[in-house]
Amino acid sequence: MKNIILQDSKYQEQVIEYQFLSELMFSLSKHDKKLEIMRVHTDSFGYDLILKVDQSVRFIQLKSRHIEAVTQYWDVHKSLLENPNGRVVVILFNIKEDTIVLNYNFLPLQEYQSSIQKPPRYKKDAYIHCEVSYSKLDKNKTINELSQWLFFDSNYLR
Repeated sequence: MKNIILQDSKYQEQVIEYQFLSELMFSLSKHDKKLEIMRVHTDSFGYDLILKVDQSVRFIQLKSRHIEAVTQYWDVHKSLLENPNGRVVVILFNIKEDTIVLNYNFLPLQEYQSSIQKPPRYKKDAYIHCEVSYSKLDKNKTINELSQWLFFDSNYLR
């Protein structure tokens, strides 16, 4: 039996986003932190979410794919990578029986400049988009590692 999440991409995006936010909120709660979430309803600026913890604000572009899919590239808005608070998170997901399992990956800040130089694979407007390659991602991170990278770890700062 096929799961509807695999059949409806818009529904899939929402389920993955809500699961991600739920896991991130729980991870941050272990540090006695609350997450503020703001949604963007247009993709004009290159990000899907604005997340805030204390005074740290992050502009997040979420990309996702099924764990068995072959997608190796995503087009992202160059302005996101030029923003010191912009972040690209790629979520690989799998459905196991009665749960969805998320695997977190992100584009390290030191890869932003080289990614900006790569023309987009799928979009015509190369002057505002660029390509992010799966090979450049930090892979297989837990939600705790991701929350550390997003909000706490100064080793990842430019």
